[in-house]
Amino acid sequence: MKRILAAVVVSAALSAFAGAAQACVDIIAAAPVTRYDFTQPGAVTETLRLTITDTCISSARQGSVTAWLVDRVENGAPLATLGRLPLEVRQGGQNIVHASTADRIRAARFRYPRTGSPVLEQLDIRLPGASTEAVSETRQYDLHWSYVDGRGDTQTATRAVAFALDVIPAFEVQIAGGGREHTMDFGDLSPGALGRVNLRLRATQPFQVSMTSQNAGVMRRTDQCGSVASERLTPLNSVEYTATLDGQPISLRTPYQNHRPPSARVSSFDNMPFQVRIDPTLDPGSKLAGRYCDVITLQVSPVR
Repeated sequence: MKRILAAVVVSAALSAFAGAAQACVDIIAAAPVTRYDFTQPGAVTETLRLTITDTCISSARQGSVTAWLVDRVENGAPLATLGRLPLEVRQGGQNIVHASTADRIRAARFRYPRTGSPVLEQLDIRLPGASTEAVSETRQYDLHWSYVDGRGDTQTATRAVAFALDVIPAFEVQIAGGGREHTMDFGDLSPGALGRVNLRLRATQPFQVSMTSQNAGVMRRTDQCGSVASERLTPLNSVEYTATLDGQPISLRTPYQNHRPPSARVSSFDNMPFQVRIDPTLDPGSKLAGRYCDVITLQVSPVR
């Protein structure tokens, strides 16, 4: 009786070992660091590279494997996101990354040779472009795969994959509501007249706004705004003005500075008023008749 019991134990151990030996398909995932510029329109796409290797001995010359990605629960908000942006990993237009609570899993399918030679496959990583919600982040996902081994048994495996989003330094200024040009029309020139337009500024780090002027910081008499005045600049054909941005003085020599945006994160400042005030001591009677104009350019850049 003791010999029979010993034989049963040995047989069971050999069976378990043989089954474990069949789990020999491995997938190594190389996810790139996605560099994100929020000022660029259109989706951001990168390539996820998968190296598939099968060293199992099998009569079949080829095998197939299915693979999918799952957002980890410990990420805090398993919503298939990266840097606050919705993340998609696509094969043939199908998304294979899922929240941990997803009840239906789509998987990418690949063919591989059962020769021990690695096979390189690619998937598309897709994130929406032009988003001020983006933040730099490295986030863990679980790559799952399954396949049928040489004995006809289904095997599964999992490997951690790190995705990284790097929000690069970028800055943007535009007219609130869209566009990059606006004309302040003062009508009949009067002392202290005020013109205003709201700007929208977005930045990933502390920034400054510099101001340049076509006419060296004054309005000049001209036939058409934007054209170069032909007559020599004199007090008779020029009008002085001052400007503010978000309530702070700005001039050709004094840029506006803002130190609020944290590094590597997009901050948006909407409806920042840019105001131009005509010299309150202006005497219209001392100026030549005509149209007075200046072209102001505002440029945003990092604080130096």
